[in-house]
Amino acid sequence: CTMVNKSHNASIRTTLIILTIAAITLITILSSGVQLYMEYRKGIKNVESNLKFISDSYISPLIDSLWDFDERNVRLQLRGILKLPGITFCSITYEQSALGEAIEEGDPGIKKDLTRQYALTLNSRPLGSLHVWVSFDHIKSELIGKSVILLAGYGCVVLICGLIILFLTNYILFRHFSTISNYAEKMDINRLEDPLELSRSARNDELQQIVVAINDMRMRIQSGIIEKHTIQKELEYNHNVLKAQQETSREGILIVDESGRIVSRNQRFNDIWQFDKKSAGTSDDEQLIQHVLSQLKDPDGFRSRIKYLYENRDERSEDMIYFKNGKLVERRSGPIYGDDKRYFGRVWYFRDVTQQVEAEASLRESEEKYRHLFNMESDAIFLIENDTGRIIDANEAAVKVYGYSHK
Repeated sequence: CTMVNKSHNASIRTTLIILTIAAITLITILSSGVQLYMEYRKGIKNVESNLKFISDSYISPLIDSLWDFDERNVRLQLRGILKLPGITFCSITYEQSALGEAIEEGDPGIKKDLTRQYALTLNSRPLGSLHVWVSFDHIKSELIGKSVILLAGYGCVVLICGLIILFLTNYILFRHFSTISNYAEKMDINRLEDPLELSRSARNDELQQIVVAINDMRMRIQSGIIEKHTIQKELEYNHNVLKAQQETSREGILIVDESGRIVSRNQRFNDIWQFDKKSAGTSDDEQLIQHVLSQLKDPDGFRSRIKYLYENRDERSEDMIYFKNGKLVERRSGPIYGDDKRYFGRVWYFRDVTQQVEAEASLRESEEKYRHLFNMESDAIFLIENDTGRIIDANEAAVKVYGYSHK
């Protein structure tokens, strides 16, 4: 019987919690990734909106300021552009150096992720170009902050969900699993009267089906044990009856299985074949056969007859066995079949008929002597039945004298 280590009792519970947390975490990561991507796309759209806003709101004032050679106003407008999210640097270069060098605002050393150039023209006359540098660092910073918040929030959700699942699974399932496990460990063939019961309200669910199945199995085992005990008692009774019949029989009885191995033999069999206590207890078939063959006048015929009967299972046999010492044994044999026609082996019966045959021979000899003397007597002799007076026999002299016939 294989026992489960107690340290592994919570493996299913632990596996369920780990898989649940892993699934929730995976969903969290995917949903967070989708949400952050959407935020990133939203940030890019905001940058595009700001660039369009520059085109719509700042280009015309800048052209007017350039036409009026108003550098102060140009710089004010450039600084206004820098206040837009993501704009890190902007400059105006001239086609003609009306205001001198290029006008720049912002930090040109900051990494730029996007540049945009706007042509500054008045009545098809080019005045210069507006260059705008855009950095996505503000988008990345916002995404990092939001990701930390999202992960922290989802982490709390995962923890809370895990605790809820742990509580629910323990309350609904695992505490009952422990009850079932303890019941199964304590189940014994001598303690099958107590049914399995769970401390919960009655309901027809999968857990209840397990309880019903275990209780049904318990009842079947109990019934099987009772039936087994009954069968064992019947077998024991039949065995004792058969053994008594064998031991009280005047015949030697030998039973062999389908392979020819000795299954049973009675004491009369041992007496007929002169087996001592040591030989009677051996299971060596060849040793027993050699002991038997050594006593026979025709050992080859004896062995060939046995071989023939083992090869022809349905055959029945009845013959005489002649011993070297003059003993005469009658042998009978037949197959053993079950109700399902299954072959179980063969039974042999041996009866010592030496005295019977000798007595019959002596009786025949006495009858022959009596008949000779009866017929040789010269006087007429009749044998008459006392009750009826009927003549049952007469010698030759009586037949001749009175003219009777033996009929």
